[in-house]
Amino acid sequence: MKLNPPKEKKIDTVIINGCECEPYITIDHRLMLERTADLIFGARLVARAVGAGRLIFGIEENKPNAIEKIRAELGSLQLGLRTEVVPLKAKYPQGGEKMLIKSILNREVPPKGGLPMDVGVVVHNVGTTIAIADAVRFGTPLIRRAVTVTGSAVREPKNLIVRIGTLFEDILQFCGGLTDDVAKVVMGGPMTGFAVSSLDVPVVKGTSCILALNRKDAQSFEEGDCIRCGRCIRACPMGLMPNYLGVYTKRKNWDKVKEYNVTDCFECGCCTYVCPSRIYLVHYVKVAKKELQLRKTV
Repeated sequence: MKLNPPKEKKIDTVIINGCECEPYITIDHRLMLERTADLIFGARLVARAVGAGRLIFGIEENKPNAIEKIRAELGSLQLGLRTEVVPLKAKYPQGGEKMLIKSILNREVPPKGGLPMDVGVVVHNVGTTIAIADAVRFGTPLIRRAVTVTGSAVREPKNLIVRIGTLFEDILQFCGGLTDDVAKVVMGGPMTGFAVSSLDVPVVKGTSCILALNRKDAQSFEEGDCIRCGRCIRACPMGLMPNYLGVYTKRKNWDKVKEYNVTDCFECGCCTYVCPSRIYLVHYVKVAKKELQLRKTV
């Protein structure tokens, strides 16, 4: 859909998202350094496909070598586009599409189902852009992806290119195995990932990270009562009220949950992270979304 927007949606800008989506993950950084030319070729293809005249690479400031390398590569090419590399503050969740568009272009994607194309923008991440380049240049289908393997319980953390379908167990063995005090293995990052109960789990298209944590890093806390401090509200990048979403989900007041725009949440986990009462607010958001979806299909 991103490469074939409706005719009424005029796309003027393509943004290549060079911000890592979560802490611990470093695959985009490595790809920008090691496959710079392929990234720019893929980005040019995306811009041509959607008819955009402007191409922007948004990269966090803590990746100066990637910023310099892409700028140097762009300077040596004649792409027929307005190109720019924009350094961004390294702040989670900067990698979210809506946050990225706001930071770079000061455009706000409409809430309640709004898409970047509604404000004339298409956003692609680094891995997808390189996959497009490989598909066009070599006819290679999407059969592998870059994965960060890291965490306090991984003996030899690495960034790897792996075949989709490769088991976690095989990947972790390639990284020296797990330490004796491993407590949890997570598919994804620490903010939005989920624990797996077995290592017989395959890498899928969306597997950006395999995170293994020891007992100290994986400890969980008993949930307390909300003290109405408002930290979750201040932390929410979408301007929602996670405290009320949690309260109304516990009460099963689904009309109120919907009224507080639960579907606008993209589950970044900031609310849970800052909560002094250790309330798993993002969990209640997921429960509410699932309930509303079930009610819609019944």
